[in-house]
Amino acid sequence: MRIVVDALPLLGLATGISRYLRNLYGAMKALNGPSDMDLVYFDGARAHQFMPRAAKPALWSKIPAALWSLPDPLVFALRCVHWLI
Repeated sequence: MRIVVDALPLLGLATGISRYLRNLYGAMKALNGPSDMDLVYFDGARAHQFMPRAAKPALWSKIPAALWSLPDPLVFALRCVHWLI
C-alpha cells in the first residue's frame, strides 16, 4: 500500500506541528514495517521516498535579520514577487 503524506510542515523549523508529524510519520513507518506500506513524502512539488531533513535554526535566524536591514520599499517588492510567482 502506498500512502502519500504532507511534508510541507517538515520543511520549516522543528516546532509544534512539524515535530508532531515527524514523530507520527516515523511511527507509521515503524508500525507496519518496510514491506507492508510505502510511505511517500510530498513537499508541494514532488514526492520523495525519504523524510525531508529539518531546517537549520541558525540559517532561519539569519534570514529575518538580513531582511530587517533592507529598505521598506525593497522588502515590499520582494514580498510581491514572492506571492506572484
